[in-house]
Amino acid sequence: ISTYFFSTLSFFTYFTSRLLVIPFGIVITFFAISTHSLSIKQLFVKHKRLVGVGLLPLLLYLIFPFTLMLKTPFALGRYAQTTIIESDLVRAKRFVDIAHAGEVGLPIALTRLLYNKVTSNATIFLKHYLTFLSPNTLLFQTTPPKRYLVQNVGVVTAIELIGLIAAVGIVLLKHQDQSAHSKEALLFLTLFLFALVPTALTTDDFPNLQRGVIATPFLQMAAAIGLAHLTQAFRIQRPLLIIGCIALFLTVPSLVLGYVVQTPKESPYLRNVHTTRLSDWINAQPSSTTMLIEHKDATFLYPYFYAGDDLLSYSIEKNAKTFVNADTLTIGPRIFIQDLCRKNALQLFMRNYQYLILETHDGCKKPWWFTQIFSAKFDTGEEGFAVLEPDVKIKELYKRRYLETKSLEEKTLVIQEMMAEKPVGK
Repeated sequence: ISTYFFSTLSFFTYFTSRLLVIPFGIVITFFAISTHSLSIKQLFVKHKRLVGVGLLPLLLYLIFPFTLMLKTPFALGRYAQTTIIESDLVRAKRFVDIAHAGEVGLPIALTRLLYNKVTSNATIFLKHYLTFLSPNTLLFQTTPPKRYLVQNVGVVTAIELIGLIAAVGIVLLKHQDQSAHSKEALLFLTLFLFALVPTALTTDDFPNLQRGVIATPFLQMAAAIGLAHLTQAFRIQRPLLIIGCIALFLTVPSLVLGYVVQTPKESPYLRNVHTTRLSDWINAQPSSTTMLIEHKDATFLYPYFYAGDDLLSYSIEKNAKTFVNADTLTIGPRIFIQDLCRKNALQLFMRNYQYLILETHDGCKKPWWFTQIFSAKFDTGEEGFAVLEPDVKIKELYKRRYLETKSLEEKTLVIQEMMAEKPVGK
């Protein structure tokens, strides 16, 4: 029952959690059965119908929706975009290793044995995996990605890390009087380590704690078992309780200070307050309003620009396989273009649109022939997005000048005049 309950909740969480909840639930269920006097073999023999009714829906899910979901273009597209398997990172490492091997005169057969697809992929995977388990990551980081940064806070507290190390000790030492603790610690440590595999298989924003969030409860349960064993083994219940309370007393204010006060002030651009305000303005306009939008930092926010509209009802065009890698993306009346202020500035007068939306927090300035009609700001008051309305006559004038100009140098001057904050000569 608990497996069904948590698998339902997992659909509202990150993809890796949805991926692993049911397999983990099945493992925990059989572990719970094995700890009782009734063995798994006896369960299947004596309660065939009960087992069938309980497991059949889970198995059907693993065979059909689960497998089919993994084969969809959405899942495979995201996997191809983030996986380390034969990524540019892996290929670059293999190229460098082979070049170094050639420089020192390593035999070709030995070079192929040491530096091939299997070893290079495995090396990067292991490096990423062990980075997640390092004390620096566990005690002092909540990032990357930067948008999850919380100052002065780590993934776990020092008390939890001590408990985790103690749980590892229980499994390795296997004291006879701690056999139950040993089995439980082994289970939760195994699930914890396996839950980190998805995040270790990715290249971007590593170590990505969001992709490994499902490992959190197993880490904490293993740590709890380790701390319980320490209190029993050394009879230090009261001192450990006092130390735990002190650690908690120090951790909570630090978390509150970092999350509520320090982080929003030091890095407000990582919070999407400005995007929420921009979305409210966009969704207040008629759905047919045409807009040209710079989408550098708003990659995953497209649905918010369409309110309750069904995105699938619009025609979607992009010049790359994935949205993230596309320089230009069109969804119905909205046109998303990367780096409008620089390499794609030409689009400002070659496209037809009613409003231009620029990200201004990184230094992009308003061209002189636009009128600003809305500003989406951070809580600090700094501007994040500017909504601009073009002067149609000037826009068409620049378009004609550019198309009639022959030389590349003159075309560049036209674009420079167009992007200036003031008209030329004023």
